[in-house]
Amino acid sequence: MRETCKAFVIAVEETGLLTAGGLFKPNNVYVDLGRAHYLEHIHDVVNQLIEFCGRGVVMAPTKADFDHPYLGPKLEEPT
Repeated sequence: MRETCKAFVIAVEETGLLTAGGLFKPNNVYVDLGRAHYLEHIHDVVNQLIEFCGRGVVMAPTKADFDHPYLGPKLEEPT
């Protein structure tokens, strides 16, 4: 999945063009195809990650959780 998305980024950059104003315009065909590929497959990737690593990988606390006045100290406590 990562390498496919990386290939779309390379294709977008390599087939883009300069506008009359001198700005770079990415190739929208590959942008749209890359986005569609990502959206179609990201759920499978997340499910595989959960299967390999357990549900905790998607339930990890965020920075906001650690910064919360009540939750932060609880999360910092050793288990």
